Amino acid sequence: MFKKLGRGWLAILCSIVLLGAGAVIVTPAANALSGINWSKAWNHQIKPRADHRYFTKKAAKKKFAPKPKTLRGQFIVDGKAANPGDPFNDNISFGWDFKSPPTVHIITPGGTVPPACAGGTPTRPKAKPGNLCLFETFNDNTGTGLEVCDMVNNCGPTASRYGAWLIAFAVTANRVSAAGSWAATPKRGVSGGKVAASSTRVHGGGPGR
Repeated sequence: MFKKLGRGWLAILCSIVLLGAGAVIVTPAANALSGINWSKAWNHQIKPRADHRYFTKKAAKKKFAPKPKTLRGQFIVDGKAANPGDPFNDNISFGWDFKSPPTVHIITPGGTVPPACAGGTPTRPKAKPGNLCLFETFNDNTGTGLEVCDMVNNCGPTASRYGAWLIAFAVTANRVSAAGSWAATPKRGVSGGKVAASSTRVHGGGPGR
């Protein structure tokens, strides 16, 4: 029994010695770390040796963020006119800031495709740099067809750097329908942050004649 008690006290004594030794070792190390000026260490020792192929988040987004070549979408202007001349509209939003407004081209169903939209179809619209091409699949009760306007009510047809309004005026008090697809290619790239492109139908609003 005394032999077992002796072994127990020996084990306790060894544990106390080990804990004391650990404290002696850890305390100087902790004191050394707490005394380091980490800002100075980074600027004068670590940063100069860092791999210069790495970028900050801001620089990386500017250098590597994907930029659109050609944007595509679809549109539909649709509604029941109560009176002749009632306006119906839709909008096109590029989702990016073009550095300059694109030139607008409207290709009616079965119409001739201009060189700026060469190779495009309603199912695969195309546009050369600096152009916005709208390919209509159908157009009913809109008289002269769609009007395309910028955000300050210029209907050349014209567009802004951000998108365009699409407007159709009813010829008779019946249903107005016009739909199709579009493609836009910036001439000198884009700027600004990306936002979700949209094409939201709105009835009886927007720019008028």
